[in-house]
Amino acid sequence: MGIRKPSNKHFNIVNRIEISEELDWIHYLATSGMRVAAPIRSRSGNLVESLAGDEVFHACLFEKAPGGPLLKKEEFTSDIFKTWGRYIGQMHSLTKKYEANSTFGKRSLWSEDSGFEVTKSGLEKDDKLPYQRFHEIMEWLGGLEKDEDSFGLIHADVHHGNFFVDERKITAFDFDDSVYHWFSFDLAVPLFNLLLKSEEGFFNQSFKEIKETMLAGYLESNSIQNKWIDRVDLFLLFRMTTVYHWVKASMRAGVFDESALPWCHKVLPWCKKHLEAKIEFR
Repeated sequence: MGIRKPSNKHFNIVNRIEISEELDWIHYLATSGMRVAAPIRSRSGNLVESLAGDEVFHACLFEKAPGGPLLKKEEFTSDIFKTWGRYIGQMHSLTKKYEANSTFGKRSLWSEDSGFEVTKSGLEKDDKLPYQRFHEIMEWLGGLEKDEDSFGLIHADVHHGNFFVDERKITAFDFDDSVYHWFSFDLAVPLFNLLLKSEEGFFNQSFKEIKETMLAGYLESNSIQNKWIDRVDLFLLFRMTTVYHWVKASMRAGVFDESALPWCHKVLPWCKKHLEAKIEFR
């Protein structure tokens, strides 16, 4: 069961209207043949129930995803990376046909998302390079086209902690970060995590091989213009700058417990190092 409350300051948890569209979208994906942890209706026939007390909580129930997580180095095979890309491509291909239920309202646009508000609160002019990169990339994003073949409702967090694998088949869950965004960003999010682990020497393959394999799988299940594949690296930099400022803001707000702080202290300089690269916008 998922329990969400609007005051949660760490996760992208929103109001009942947005949660309802998230669940409606997951239901649409499931009924369209996508392997997802589908929502289960309550006895009243609702996908979400609100519980009122001192605070308002929103409750939703999901099917259990079959299989288990990828944990061992040898489990991250080329076949899995291709399947992973193919899975994201299938999701985007189906999303192009999705129409939001007018009864529920819509999920946030990425730039209006509560998590992005946290990111912006982490901006500091004295932190010159990350501050500059953020504004450069935001200006670039402002000039990009949005059409049904490149922009729509995405999971926004399809890293290996948010799906299980069963007999080499992926089932995703944890859709609570879903927003309207460019499809390329949905590829950049797992690539962010894979690049970090790759530079720690975790994989048998190089990051270049991992990325090429994942993108090849993606193109097997979704048709998209080559320019959006070429832009994945820029969306990866966008992910780095948003994570950097989001982590800074969240640490300042005392969101993380002690167990998460080592990761924070590792990822901040790592993001900053990559943001030093010369950027060629396209």
